Amino acid sequence: MSLIDQAQAGGGTTRASVELPHLDMAAGAVIAPVELNIGAINPLGLKLTTLAGRPVYQIETDGGFRLYDAFTGRVVIIDAALAQHLALMSYVGPATPAEAILLPEGVAGIHAIAGPLWEVRMRDTLQTRVYVHGDTGVVVAHRNARGELMETLLMLHFMDYFQTGGFNNPQIIVSAVLTLWLAISGFLLLFVSFRPRRQRLPDAVA
Repeated sequence: MSLIDQAQAGGGTTRASVELPHLDMAAGAVIAPVELNIGAINPLGLKLTTLAGRPVYQIETDGGFRLYDAFTGRVVIIDAALAQHLALMSYVGPATPAEAILLPEGVAGIHAIAGPLWEVRMRDTLQTRVYVHGDTGVVVAHRNARGELMETLLMLHFMDYFQTGGFNNPQIIVSAVLTLWLAISGFLLLFVSFRPRRQRLPDAVA
């Protein structure tokens, strides 16, 4: 594991640093939130953010998130083309997207917020995959082949064969108990093996 470049394994060498512009909800260029045609949904939260450099309203609902163009009020759908565009904006290098695959159930361990993810595969030597949230358009992670190799080595190191994400798993606990018992039994055997033994005297000759 020490021979693997940690920055490359974590996807840091291919991810661009993107600064979001400051947006003012009182700005005259964007429509007011009350003008959005959100239908019968029950909004739990609303914020003004950007998507591909364009201001959008992000509304949180019981079923996830919805995006609305802050200029027109139209619903914004994260399709394959937009996911590839967002992935390229977050990518550093000359690579181009090979394909975008929608993962409705997401990927375990990728993002804390539930929801679909777009997996955008890049044509580069690291086999980079960029994950874009299917509802919000947020780039949540960059992963590559070296990162998968690191995860496999960590899984073997911590015996996390069922991918629980921690080292307090049944395999470690059983191994620790057996190791502790081996140490205790060896310590007790030390006293048993080296304690003085009573010698038996030969029977007297009549």
